Amino acid sequence: MLAGAALALLIAPASALDRVSFELRTVADLVSLCDPPQSDQDRWYGIVYCRGYLRGLGHFNRAFFRPGSLGACIPNPPPSVAQVSNDFSAWARGNLEEMQNPDIVDSIVRWAAATYPCPQRR
Repeated sequence: MLAGAALALLIAPASALDRVSFELRTVADLVSLCDPPQSDQDRWYGIVYCRGYLRGLGHFNRAFFRPGSLGACIPNPPPSVAQVSNDFSAWARGNLEEMQNPDIVDSIVRWAAATYPCPQRR
């Protein structure tokens, strides 16, 4: 019985996720995953990938950088990852030079600093 279940897993058709390839070369690639067309049948895979990418970057930032050290002061409570995804996509589309930037993390840091600037020190 157990061998039959294992065999079924081996010959089962590939999942939809296997059909989707996510290669991020520029900011435009990430934006296309964060905000795909409604007609895209695999849109949720892209959205989940995008949100995971942004969430992972946020965790990395909190683990290795002091708050505000990259020029952004995230409010408390922080925005949802869905809001970050939507806002970053809108910002990138409004800054066309960013869309072709191959340094995606750099663009996200610039967006965060512009969106959540730290108070000026006196």
